[in-house]
Formats: sequence, C-alpha cells, structure tokens
Amino acid sequence: MNHKKAGTRKSAGFYIQAALWYPLLYSIAILPFSWLYLLSDILRFFIYKVFKYRLKIVRQNLANAFPGYSQIRLKEIEIGFYKHLCDMMVETIKLLVISEKNVRKRSFVSPANTVYSDYYSKNQSIIAVLGHYANWELVCQSAPFFASGRIMVVYKPLSNVFFEHFFNHIRSRTGGFTVSMANTLSEIIKHRHEVIMPVLVGDQTPSSPQSAQWLKFMGQDTPVMQGIGKISKKLGFPVVTNEVVKHSRGHYEVIPKILIDNPSNYTEDEITQMHTVWLVQIIKQRPGLWL
Repeated sequence: MNHKKAGTRKSAGFYIQAALWYPLLYSIAILPFSWLYLLSDILRFFIYKVFKYRLKIVRQNLANAFPGYSQIRLKEIEIGFYKHLCDMMVETIKLLVISEKNVRKRSFVSPANTVYSDYYSKNQSIIAVLGHYANWELVCQSAPFFASGRIMVVYKPLSNVFFEHFFNHIRSRTGGFTVSMANTLSEIIKHRHEVIMPVLVGDQTPSSPQSAQWLKFMGQDTPVMQGIGKISKKLGFPVVTNEVVKHSRGHYEVIPKILIDNPSNYTEDEITQMHTVWLVQIIKQRPGLWL
C-alpha cells in the first residue's frame, strides 16, 4: 500500500491530466515488448536526430565526465545514452500493466547472491542504494520479489501532481510503498518493529543544495543528498549498493553488494562519499546507461 499518496494534493487539473494521459499511457502499456522497442527506435530518431533533445547538455556532461576520451568514444556513449533513454521511457510505461512473471524475468538477483536473505535472516533492516542508472523504476517494482521485508521506495516530490501519482503507482503496485524524502525518517521509525528496506537513489538532487554535501561527481562539483548517511548512522542500518547490469533490452540483473555493514565505524559524510564513489565507478563501466 502506498502510505504517502499524491492524491492528497489532487485538484481539477490532476483529473484533467489523468483523463488525457492515462488512455494514451495504457494504450502504449498493453503493447508487446517487441512493439514497444520499435516505438523506442522511432522516438529515438525524433528525440535525438530531429529535436536534438538536451543534446548540448549531454555532450557537455560527457566531456566533463570523460576528459580523456576521444570524440569517437564520446559519440558512442552519446548514441547509447539516447537509445537507453527511449528504451527506459517505454519500459517504464509498461510497468503500468506488466505481470509479476514478467517483472521477475526482467529484473532479478542471481540465486547465488544471498546479501538480502542473509540480512533478513538476522531481522536486520538495511538501506538499498541505486542510481539514476539502467532502469531503476523496474528495479524498484521488482524489489519485493528479490528482497525480503517491507520495501520503502523514497522519492522526491514532482511539481506535476499527475506524474508524481503515476510514478508512485508503478513503484507500489507490487507490494512496496512510497515515501517522500521529507517523511523518510518518520516513516522508518513508524515501521521500526518490522524488517524494512528503504530504497534510495544516491544521485537524487537534494531539496536544499545549500545544506547538502558537495562532492566531485562525474567531473563536476555536485550537491549530494545526505539522507543515506544520516539514516544509516542514526538507525544503524547497513548500506547495500545495487549494481544493475543490462544484459539486453528490457533484461536487467541486480547485483547487491555490502558497502557498509557497521555504520558506527563511519561518519555521515564518509558514508555519503562512499556511496557516491561507488556510483561513479559503476557509471564509468557502462556510461550509456546513466540518465
């Protein structure tokens, strides 16, 4: 159940948007994946070649992140970025109707990886860290199937209430629940007698950059949210990173690894720096999947 529904802020504008958007989104969502990827290819042509969506920003970010790369290599990453961007767009819409069987098949943890089950067997709540990388929306929807305990997906509220409702719906339709960043700690304390797993995106832009920790991220000075470090230290939750490997279109393997088992050995700033360094390393392995 979604404990923090965007519905509390619904207005006439929301219902108008819902009436316009949902018929279109569901019409796309019911298409088979083969058709969705054909649609993705068409979208990529228009977004990349015709409208050149954010092309200057993408090129500048790549140049900053990979100063030693040749123009040929940067072009390869650029093309891969737009291909993955459009794939993720159609995959995310598909999450409106996708079956549990398909979710399990398309986002999974190897049975040989026992990180989550080991912590659950000890009744230990943990923090799961992702990045805006690969398809984090699919991973969030699949999390209840490969991780034990209550799955709490932490999100940053959007200015558009309809799309906040849309994303909260797809993130919670398999059994997890969504919580806004501002309410994270209070919700965790509310569920302190349960084994829970807050899922946080490590490169989420902080609500208040002035109070954030500033670190070098992909070649640029960047404000990094400190929620992971604060929660880990305050509540003693271990931190588990989740590398996501895209094996093919729509098929992702999640690789959980223990980043911090005993938070008492680190400061909040050190924890923030550690998960940021981890994410940079993962992005550099497959930069075209970073969104």
